Order: sequence, then C-alpha cells, then structure tokens
Amino acid sequence: MKTDFLNITLNILQFGEAITYIPAGGYKKTVNALVIRDNIQTDGDDIGIALTNQAEIYLLKDADNGVVSIDLRDDQVVLNDMSGIERKARITNILDADEASWHILVSW
Repeated sequence: MKTDFLNITLNILQFGEAITYIPAGGYKKTVNALVIRDNIQTDGDDIGIALTNQAEIYLLKDADNGVVSIDLRDDQVVLNDMSGIERKARITNILDADEASWHILVSW
C-alpha cells in the first residue's frame, strides 16, 4: 500500500509535488505530497473568526520518504499557494491517517 501511494498518488510527474516538512525540533526535509488548495476559509465558527488560506495535504507515513509522526503544535510545512508564492503553513488538523498515509489540513 505504501509503495502504491508513493509511486502513483505522490508521483510528481502526475499528481504530487515536492513540499518541505519542518518537524518540531528536527531537520526540515523535502517530501512528495498531494496538495489540494482551497480558497480562503473561515478559521472556525467562534466569535471573532478570521479568514485563512488552507490546503489539504496527503503525505506518506514513512521515515525515509515521508513523515512518521506529526506534532500539531509545532510542525510546519512550506508549500506554494494558489498564486505560486511560497508560504510557511501550520498544521491545524489531522483529518485522517492509516498505515500508509497522513491526510492533514494546513493554514497560513
């Protein structure tokens, strides 16, 4: 399952793209990811909401070619926004995970 996810979904010649993953207290690394960018969204439904840019990202759950663990508090990613401008984003939620992949939400 991991091999299929890496070779098909995250293949940069088809769907994937290279992003930078910055773990808390660790060294940043470039990983292939499937990035789904969204238009500006509200950052929750509480009083005083803010508008944020968001993207959903699929990453391989792997020490060599992906990410083994995610720290919602301190990990970050660097990716291009819808205009092609490089942005540093914080991970706001883990939407799903299985033995092969992570599905996360990031905002900037």
